[in-house]
Amino acid sequence: MAGSRRRLATKPRSPTGPDPPSESQARNRPRADLPFWKKLAFAIPTVLGILLALELVLRACGVPSATHRRDPFAGFTPQVPHFQVETEANGTEVVTVAPNRRETLNDQRFSRLKPPGTFRVVCLGGSATYGRPFFDQTSFAGWLRALLPKADPSRKWEVINAGAISYASYRIKGLMAELARYDPDVFIGYTCENEFLERRIYAGAF
Repeated sequence: MAGSRRRLATKPRSPTGPDPPSESQARNRPRADLPFWKKLAFAIPTVLGILLALELVLRACGVPSATHRRDPFAGFTPQVPHFQVETEANGTEVVTVAPNRRETLNDQRFSRLKPPGTFRVVCLGGSATYGRPFFDQTSFAGWLRALLPKADPSRKWEVINAGAISYASYRIKGLMAELARYDPDVFIGYTCENEFLERRIYAGAF
């Protein structure tokens, strides 16, 4: 045959099988999608870690939480207490009204550990117990505080006014359970004037 045929140069095949893909081919090959459960397994810890880190940074900077200023549960949950325990400079623990309750409760302050010989009275109720439209001194709790030592000077009387504006028995029940931790001798309740109001406003909360 005239002339010579040019042979195409071919790479000899590997005797063990097809050649592995080159690096560029492996890089351009589409990757299989991860299953949904694996995506969740990676995403959930990442999101929670970011939120936790943000919370720690805000606390370190002294930014108070939203529940420090208001109660989103309107007093229906024990997770947001009405009272808090503070330690004074001399080490005495006193109970005060939580900052987010100071528009609802009178300013009250008493020792966490009841002093010996003290008869502790806790008054519960709504606006009438609070003393509204006036103050604690004009409420029946204020009158008890003034008159009990005169009626029985043999005791050391301590009267705590825990009346809360617009509270009905649904929320007073939780407030009573909270105050039971501070060793009261007697509870005095004066309520029922706000039952209809709360049934209209908080019908789905109880």
